Amino acid sequence: MGLTLSYNVVMKIIIIQGGGATGKSTLAKELERIFGIPIFSKDDYRLARYAFNKTSFTDWFKLEKKSYGAVYEAIEAAIQNDKSLILEGNFSLSHRKEFHAALANCKNIIEIDCYTKGFIAARRYIVRNREDDVSEGFRDYLRYIAVVLEAICSIVGLGWYRNLGLTKNVMNLETSDPNKIDYKPIIEFVRSIN
Repeated sequence: MGLTLSYNVVMKIIIIQGGGATGKSTLAKELERIFGIPIFSKDDYRLARYAFNKTSFTDWFKLEKKSYGAVYEAIEAAIQNDKSLILEGNFSLSHRKEFHAALANCKNIIEIDCYTKGFIAARRYIVRNREDDVSEGFRDYLRYIAVVLEAICSIVGLGWYRNLGLTKNVMNLETSDPNKIDYKPIIEFVRSIN
């Protein structure tokens, strides 16, 4: 998309969330490019520590807890420095209380929930796991079951991942085809939250 905007408005925390392989990272990178807001990706944080420490496959799961701590630290730093931030990840509702506490001093919170139709995310996940340049931490073959269940839930109209319920400023975004995402309504939505 060729659109770039200057971003001189009030501080915002934009939370991009959803199931595995729903296009969260792609959307976050595009919003970073458009608005100039930095991204904190929970999975990128975990992946960097996994690769650096050359830890075992089971440590990938242990890093999940540490990655949430890093998310809360990123929120705190953004609020203290009055800087906008994009958070990206598949955030669990079990962490809702911690998110509320971390965001207590932020009035401009936006949640964008990414979802795909049918088995698109499951197919993306399987293809991603087969790529040679994927970290062993991402080669989570046991997660196939969860990704397929996510797909089945979406087909029957049940959301596997639900938004964290941190704000009324929520946008549900179908990301089945990243090339067909219309960014204009997303841009207008983000700009409207002041």
